[in-house]
Amino acid sequence: MDVMDVFLPYADRHILAGITYFLVCSRNNNQTIILLKSRKYVIMILIGRYITMIRQITIGNQSFECIVSNNLFYVDKTMFIRDWWKKYEEVTLITRPRSFGKTLAMSMVERFFSVEYKGKPEIFANLDINKDSEMMKKQGEYPVISLSFADVTGSTYEDMIKSLSKVIRNVFSRVSKCLGMDKIEPRDVTYMQMVMKERFDENNEVIPLSENMIKGSLERLSSILSHKYDGKKAIILLDEYDVPLENAYLEGYCDKAAEFFEQFYKNTFKVNGYLERGLIFGITMPPKVSFISPFNNYAGCSVTDPFYGNVFGFTQEEVDDALGEYGLLGLRDEVKRWYGGYQFGRTKGMYNPLSICSLLDSGEFKA
Repeated sequence: MDVMDVFLPYADRHILAGITYFLVCSRNNNQTIILLKSRKYVIMILIGRYITMIRQITIGNQSFECIVSNNLFYVDKTMFIRDWWKKYEEVTLITRPRSFGKTLAMSMVERFFSVEYKGKPEIFANLDINKDSEMMKKQGEYPVISLSFADVTGSTYEDMIKSLSKVIRNVFSRVSKCLGMDKIEPRDVTYMQMVMKERFDENNEVIPLSENMIKGSLERLSSILSHKYDGKKAIILLDEYDVPLENAYLEGYCDKAAEFFEQFYKNTFKVNGYLERGLIFGITMPPKVSFISPFNNYAGCSVTDPFYGNVFGFTQEEVDDALGEYGLLGLRDEVKRWYGGYQFGRTKGMYNPLSICSLLDSGEFKA
């Protein structure tokens, strides 16, 4: 039977024009499994039986909303929401290596709790968290402040402040756009507008926010949102917290940057009376005596701690399921030799998600 004859009833020739053979897998039960791939589609053809769509791989997409709503490849990690919430930690700091799903997890947490998505639980309908009816009552119930320090760098301290100003402005702008300015006191509206408005110097460069304004910005925004939502305290999510200090160390202004962030983190996570929970992600755990010491109310979870061992990264079972979905289960041992072996806490045999997704996408092993 010609592959085109099997495929044509289900797709037009415009789609076919961009498709190339990807992999021919095993023959069993009178079925030949063929994977075809284009820019937009991955199609599994079972010659002799039927045709079915399998989930498209996406590389670098960190939006939980986009991945799940478009039925892209996703390994369900939603029970992390429950596990984290029910530890009742005021602030949690989790460190993992790069490309182990931290940013996607943060996007997932924001999508679950944010009042922006109140009354929109459908995206979780087929995911594990939906089985916990008590947790689902919390969906869409909290104001959430989400930001990343991934781009907070600079060759000088002043450049770092400029990049951080941009991040803070974007946070305030997103809140005003997505949640609106209704039910906000006039003085708070004025404050938010002052943060968001860009001013320019004589060289037509954006003037950064003052250091004191940045240091107190998230605490003030928490207060504003809490009053807007009838006393509901804010959840603050911060990704790549350690990038600015790592860059400052390399550029030679670490002491000055550490002094700044000491007060920033204290205001945001320690003395913030409008904070419900804080969740921070990074690569490295700070030393006991460091810029983060005054903010000492956080619960740290490093790669050696037992908590969340199976959350960041793929387990062997999850990898086996993925290989099976894409007809690559016969490569299990080779995949294990190439990519297996990470251990987080007591959880052994974890896999880097980027490595596995790249394999599923290209069919090639890459170092």
